[in-house]
Amino acid sequence: MRCTPPARHGGGRNGCSQSSKRTGWRASCARPAPASSGTSPTRARTPSSCSRRKVIAPAQAAGPLRQHTLAVNDAGLAFVHAARARADDCGPFAWRHEVAHPIGALPGRRRSELLIADALLTYLHSDPSGDASVHLRFLELDRATIPVPALAAKLGRYARLYSYAPDPPGGQRRQPGWRSEYPAFPAVHVLLAGARRDALERRLEQTIALAGADPHIDRSSELVVSFALLEDLIADGPFEAIFVALDDPTELVDWLGDTPQTVPASEQER
Repeated sequence: MRCTPPARHGGGRNGCSQSSKRTGWRASCARPAPASSGTSPTRARTPSSCSRRKVIAPAQAAGPLRQHTLAVNDAGLAFVHAARARADDCGPFAWRHEVAHPIGALPGRRRSELLIADALLTYLHSDPSGDASVHLRFLELDRATIPVPALAAKLGRYARLYSYAPDPPGGQRRQPGWRSEYPAFPAVHVLLAGARRDALERRLEQTIALAGADPHIDRSSELVVSFALLEDLIADGPFEAIFVALDDPTELVDWLGDTPQTVPASEQER
């Protein structure tokens, strides 16, 4: 049985355009950043000011973190295989693990927090007309090792990253911090693994219900979040209808938010 879209829950938002075209190039993350952001959509940069987690001991790396890292790599390789099949550009160095971003402090707290994305993926896609699109994506790999509310809360932290505007240098206009790093805000793909398929489908539905009610996410209308099972991504690839979007969980779409006309190979075998 394939993962079917869960019923719609409250807190959803209308879908948004996922591309920004300029002189034949598109920088596609979520919605395009305004021209005033000063970032050219032809440039796909990784965060220069972001820190990573501290170096860990070998014993820690050999534990659950190893399985998590390998699962993230499996997700990245699914995009690599898709790129090779389509003559796109996404190689084994197209993603970075553990990319951290400051998101400020919660009200009443003084200490600033970090959002650490499991990976940041860059994918260069060419369409039949010859236009090239640079797609940036945050990857979140969930191996069912944390409670569902904790997973939903991390998605809320992406909404905080979207709106967080640090104090600018003297005289400059305040703007969200991500605009200095990305041409548009990267969409988030949540990939579920580590449990039986039926358990992962329930976990997906519960996460959508909780995340859809998160006030930070509800205020971030341009935040794009979608969900898929890692086994489907590996078997079918990102261009098949294996994702459900947080803002419209009733329909299966591909990683670009489109509805492919073909039936995934894994569905044909079932």
